[in-house]
Amino acid sequence: MFGFLNIKKPVGITSRDVVNRVQRLVKPLKVGHTGTLDPLASGVLVLAIGPATRLAKYLLHHSKHYRGRFKLGCSSPTDDTEVELTYLSPAPKISEAELEATVARFRGNIRQRPPAYSAVKINGQRSYRLARKGEDFEVPAREVTIHELNVSRYQAPDFELEIHCSGGTYVRALGRDIGIHLGSGAVMTGLSRTGIGRFQIQDSLDFDAVDRPAIARHLVSPLQCLPEIPRVTVGKECIEKLAVGKSLELEQTQTSDLLAAVDKKARLLALMVRKENEGYRPTTNFVHYWLQLDHQSKESS
Repeated sequence: MFGFLNIKKPVGITSRDVVNRVQRLVKPLKVGHTGTLDPLASGVLVLAIGPATRLAKYLLHHSKHYRGRFKLGCSSPTDDTEVELTYLSPAPKISEAELEATVARFRGNIRQRPPAYSAVKINGQRSYRLARKGEDFEVPAREVTIHELNVSRYQAPDFELEIHCSGGTYVRALGRDIGIHLGSGAVMTGLSRTGIGRFQIQDSLDFDAVDRPAIARHLVSPLQCLPEIPRVTVGKECIEKLAVGKSLELEQTQTSDLLAAVDKKARLLALMVRKENEGYRPTTNFVHYWLQLDHQSKESS
């Protein structure tokens, strides 16, 4: 198995629980993820299976779609309902027009401070670990992009947002900051990730239906997941060079610094980067995986 798996994670379990279950079913293959979901959240969780674990980093930048639910008039250290809430008294009354106007301010490129309880590293340590110890620290703000942001429901004090954002965006922090701008505070009460790049929730595999045959049926090839990387089809001589890690001299018409080398069967052989005066050097190489698979196929036939 070599590809990516779109699983619908239910509320109440961790992303690691999902990875561990799939790992047991496909071992000895490796399994990784391309971005976690909190236990409170459900929806699209994309796993990398087998050699695809070496490609997971290329999916981290893909934009994401969420449906988030929030409550005004309160706050919490985690920016959600996982811990006890602190209620603002008296909580200001927010009109739908005020909410809409504030939400509009968060569209586009914004500076966002991730939650203290997050996986962001502070001096080499995860911030959530520092927070649990009660240490005093500040998570640095960073730029994220909110492509689309709309209020889909508002029944005070609860509201719902449809969100299309860049990778690295914390939806909990988005709701928190909207609440702060309204002078009210807000916590996230629920979250569903409805899409990551090409992976959509309607195509995801239910967690309860996960078994080895289902994984094989739902596996998506790496090339389908990396459409932004230009491809070049190579023949036997180039494949032999890639097999020993040699660079390829390609036509001058190639302008991209990153290329995907594929064979005539449209199988991903390697990702290659342009090196000055060296052509394209393989940096993530899968040639031996396919050679071994072809050898096993011949032996069994």
